Amino acid sequence: MNITQEFDVNDHIYTVEAYITPEVANTWDDMGEPATIDIFTVYDEQGCEITSGIDYTLYWELEDLILEYYHNIA
Repeated sequence: MNITQEFDVNDHIYTVEAYITPEVANTWDDMGEPATIDIFTVYDEQGCEITSGIDYTLYWELEDLILEYYHNIA
């Protein structure tokens, strides 16, 4: 599932393009898998692409926000 969504992190707005692989439920013979997030592009408030310049803490925060967004729409 492809998404493009805006997120507010520390009073900065980031637009994120990402792909979400849905979670696989547990069964008796399979442990299942959690949803995974692949972030493709991150834009700042001015619309500049900053993906390669973000640090890992912002990346992880955006992943958490995307996962929360996914669980709200699913």
